[in-house]
Amino acid sequence: MKKYIPTIILLISILGAFASQSGSKFPIDSTSIWKIDHIRNGVSDEKKHIEGDQIYNYFVKGDTIIGSFSYFKIFKTGYAYLDKPLYFENVYVGALRDKDNKFFFIEKKKTNEMLLYDFNAEIDDTIQVPYEGVFEEKIVSSIDTLPDGRKLIHFNPKEPMMGCGDQYIIEGIGGSGGLLEGPACNHFWTFDNHLVCYSQNNVLKYHDYNFQFNCDITNIPTPENYIDSTCVWRVDKQIDNDSLSDFEKLDYFVCGDTLIGTNNYLKICKTGFQLTIEKNGQFTSGFNLSRYVGAMREAENNFYFIEDDSNTVSLLYNFNLEAGNVIDSRILKGDTVKTIDSVLDNRKILYLSDNVWEKYIIQGIGSDKGLFENRNEYSTLVCFMKNGSPVYHNGSGIECNLTYDQYNFYQCDKLKIIPENPHEDDYIKAIARVCYTVSAESPVYPTLINHPKTSEDNSINIKLNYNYDDRNNVALKKIVVPVFDTIDIGRLHAGEYFIDLNVTTTHTNAANPYTVEYEKNLYLPFSVSQSTGINNMTDSKPFKIYQSPVKDFIIIERKDQREKLKSAELYTILGTKVETISLEKQNRDDKIEIDTKNFNRGIYLITINTSNSIFTQKVIIN
Repeated sequence: MKKYIPTIILLISILGAFASQSGSKFPIDSTSIWKIDHIRNGVSDEKKHIEGDQIYNYFVKGDTIIGSFSYFKIFKTGYAYLDKPLYFENVYVGALRDKDNKFFFIEKKKTNEMLLYDFNAEIDDTIQVPYEGVFEEKIVSSIDTLPDGRKLIHFNPKEPMMGCGDQYIIEGIGGSGGLLEGPACNHFWTFDNHLVCYSQNNVLKYHDYNFQFNCDITNIPTPENYIDSTCVWRVDKQIDNDSLSDFEKLDYFVCGDTLIGTNNYLKICKTGFQLTIEKNGQFTSGFNLSRYVGAMREAENNFYFIEDDSNTVSLLYNFNLEAGNVIDSRILKGDTVKTIDSVLDNRKILYLSDNVWEKYIIQGIGSDKGLFENRNEYSTLVCFMKNGSPVYHNGSGIECNLTYDQYNFYQCDKLKIIPENPHEDDYIKAIARVCYTVSAESPVYPTLINHPKTSEDNSINIKLNYNYDDRNNVALKKIVVPVFDTIDIGRLHAGEYFIDLNVTTTHTNAANPYTVEYEKNLYLPFSVSQSTGINNMTDSKPFKIYQSPVKDFIIIERKDQREKLKSAELYTILGTKVETISLEKQNRDDKIEIDTKNFNRGIYLITINTSNSIFTQKVIIN
């Protein structure tokens, strides 16, 4: 036996009953762990590392069927030594199986199986051996037998000081450099990989005592919190069909901390150009600075959130999920984790779609839509920054550091309605964004004077009249600022409509040069559909309404005695209620009259409420 063999001690143990695909003398199983050290100078311990070193474990975590074979899934956890040690965990690397004393491997994102090791080799055989992902042909020079019967297969050893020295693979384990790394090559002027130890069922099977490590990776520290006071999330919501909020460019950021109950939370604020429709119908618009949105904390790889004006803690993200799990947290709740990969600084990325570009969440950051944005919001997480540096971005990275005057507001003048596809019983709002080129060093916004609206047939005419104070500013710098406004439309009868929006601006304190704004006209057609559960009286005809056009009275003639009238409501075509009439006391009559002499001429909607149904019909008052 060669002189270097005594430095390698194989611990003898009683082998348990290991699951195997037929014929392997030393099969791998679900408890197999390989510990690898990537170091300089060939000898190291836990405390002696320089930049570029790595120490990690390969381990089995689950199994899978590929083609007609069963494979173990192989993952990687460990440290990369950079400016400071970077801990990473559960990075999927591929799938491994053993059969007839051979290891077969399918690399991550590939489908072709490779023969990784053939432990059946004999002296003078030529076999392929992996070296950091590349296979080289080697000739077996000698074979030793270790105490538990495993073969140590050597390849044409060279002079240790000039070449790689002895190289070998270990039956049922892998190369002296690691499982996927192949045999070690001991150059004193290069980095190299070394198999430190191998274990099964928590029993040590192999240990290279050139290394002072035990077979566990060095103590795994409590993971550093992903979020801290330097975190910034930049979100873009400039999408036409967002039914909740739209046209936004904003930053979420940490704006302090607070103690809620017994837990410390980071307060989250947002700054940027935004229009937000609140639950109560109110809205904020324009450039909002440091608007508080809630408090967030991180614990055990989860994000918890308490919304502004709420005392309820919700689970915002659960980054501990595995493939196949259903999301139980607030963001993308109910979606299933399809696959898991590793990105960035080895954060996990959980893909929620077979199309990896479509929908995902990133450990310690949020979703591809943003931080708080959910599936029904057409938003994009542009970038995530920490300590002033981009950690994630979806473009060139320059987007992460733009100031407000560098934002690109594409298709700047926009008009939409909410809800997107209104029914007769929906209260409709028109939302306008109009952009202005401003000669100013900071955002200055036109002041809305009024927004009168009129209607004619199915045309809704709206005027936005602004005043803009130029502040005698003579700066040549011009920036684009968006201005948002909402206009109540109300409830409309089912049919086709269009909004004709006209915007005018009056300048005061104009300097020379100053910004000249021209009139802007926006046009938006939309449809209102008939609501579920509302019957049109012309179809079911339980009542007859006349006259139309109406002169002095609306006459309701009851044709179905089973329908008991409760009330009637009269609306303008823009949805403004002008009258409510109680009809319960008149149910004894087959004809009911509603006085219309004091109403203006125009198109109205009459809604009749009965004990069973709601009926709506358009009437014209002359």
